[in-house]
Parts: sequence; C-alpha cells; structure tokens
Amino acid sequence: MWVDDREILTMALGNSMTTVPATTSMHYRIGGATLFFQSTLLMMLVEQGRLSLDDKIVRWFPDLLASPLNF
Repeated sequence: MWVDDREILTMALGNSMTTVPATTSMHYRIGGATLFFQSTLLMMLVEQGRLSLDDKIVRWFPDLLASPLNF
C-alpha cells in the first residue's frame, strides 16, 4: 500500500499456485480479474464527476498516439 510516494505496507498472504507460501518477491499474474477492478474504478470516477464515459482518450493521454508504442 502506498500513500502519495511513500510505501506504508507490503505483505503476502496465502500460497502460490504450486502451494508454496507466498512472499512479497513473487510475481502473480492477475489476468482478467483486473477488468472488474478497472470497470468499478471507472464507474466510481464517473459517479464523482471526475470523468465522463464520453471523454476522448486524448483528454487524459494527449501524447499517446504521437509517441511510438514500446511493447
């Protein structure tokens, strides 16, 4: 967990997919579950009036299409 630019909590709970106890140094692919988090956050921001579903992407990322994609 971070507050502004300061890390205030790092922890790992449970086991990995191979039943090894989880550590904070492990990487875990969250996959499609992030869609639910992102859509919930998006709708919360819309409800707060901080953005609109009709906003163009260029409003929030003006240089997105001007720069080469680094994949």
